[in-house]
Amino acid sequence: MAGRLHRLQCQSRERMHGPLQFVGLAIAMTCLASTAMASAAGRDDTEAALMRPVTLCAPYPQSYLGAPTDEIELEYAVFEMAKQAVLGYDFVTSRRNVGKICSVRIRPDIRRMPLRGALEAILAPLGVGYTVSGGEIVLVPRPGQAATDPLDRPVTLAPPYGDSKPPPSGMPISMAVMLLAEQAGLKYDWNTSRERTSPACQRWVQPKFDGVPLRIALERLLDPAKLTYRLEGDVISLAVKPGEKLDDPLEVRVTLLPPYPMDYEGARTDMMLLQQVVLNLARQAGLRYDWAASRQALGTSGERYVRPDVRDEPLGQALTRLLGPLKLSFEVRGDVIALTQMEKPETPPDGNPGRVSDAEVARRLQTRVTLTRPYPEIFPGAPTHKITLYNAVNALTRQAGVTVDWQASQRDLGPVGWRYVYPKIENEQCGSALTKLLAPFRLGWRIGNGQVIIEQR
Repeated sequence: MAGRLHRLQCQSRERMHGPLQFVGLAIAMTCLASTAMASAAGRDDTEAALMRPVTLCAPYPQSYLGAPTDEIELEYAVFEMAKQAVLGYDFVTSRRNVGKICSVRIRPDIRRMPLRGALEAILAPLGVGYTVSGGEIVLVPRPGQAATDPLDRPVTLAPPYGDSKPPPSGMPISMAVMLLAEQAGLKYDWNTSRERTSPACQRWVQPKFDGVPLRIALERLLDPAKLTYRLEGDVISLAVKPGEKLDDPLEVRVTLLPPYPMDYEGARTDMMLLQQVVLNLARQAGLRYDWAASRQALGTSGERYVRPDVRDEPLGQALTRLLGPLKLSFEVRGDVIALTQMEKPETPPDGNPGRVSDAEVARRLQTRVTLTRPYPEIFPGAPTHKITLYNAVNALTRQAGVTVDWQASQRDLGPVGWRYVYPKIENEQCGSALTKLLAPFRLGWRIGNGQVIIEQR
């Protein structure tokens, strides 16, 4: 009886637990199969995303307010292409993996290329690879290859420099170094560089680099000025080359030949205003031009046009040759140059009416004036279908018998004064005419010390 009871217990236990063990095994197998299927599906999705065609070419999307559109940082380039392939981009992990190389500025020209090939095209030259994890691209150092040294990264800087009209004819060395360094993910130390190398770091240059390693671009840019660079962490600064002494700015060789640079809209290329000539020559030597002091000393004589022919000539010699026949000279204080008169000019018979009260100036500004085509011929052969803002203001105020304090006005007016305008003013009060003439440039005027002063609105 006991034996039979034992057998019944064993059979009962087997009937109870056997199916449960089978069910547990079945569930485990199902989970493993589901995981494998999900993993395979994920790989398929990733492969499909990497095969999707993407496009990224100039003008590039602005990834942040004020970002340039002629180049793009590496991490934003990856982000923009990943977005087109319905993938994300892990900014934080990528920066942790490859550091400041994420900020390298590049100029890709990707057109309908599979994402896999596009990533290879922009990352491989920088020694960077990538993985896809959780639907996001993550940058990693390229297997078996360290990320590229910043100084070996390719950089580009060539005309036109910017999108203004007309574009600048060049830039100071400091600005060029900053733009090149940014493309390699580096920063530029303005203050330290200026303390060590002024005025050489301000010399005007016209860089032409296309895909050149940063170290080579810097050497070509800095060698003529006897400068070198130092890289500390991710910051570049300039220094004088060991064993060298900076050139005296007046001994720096300069050149200015036609066709002349268009420094402002409407500028002529067959002749230049005298002050623009001095500005162009001085900046080649790293000197800043003092517009206000020069204009105070020269009056309207600085508005005359000349045709300089300067060929690889020391700055001091070139200026002496150009200014001497005009009875003008120059002086240099620190890194600033200004024009002066060789001798005190005589007061013209119909010259300055003298200092008058502000109330009298206000009364005179109610005088009716006219300025229409053909405009006054400022110099022989000058155009009469257009006139510079400076000369237009002078023409109006002279009709009213008042003068302009150009020294006080220069700060806000600056080079804008040389832009051409096309006024059509007929029998209007002088004050109203000035307001209409200056408004498009966000300028206005006021009366001070018995003169008209131009200022920002």
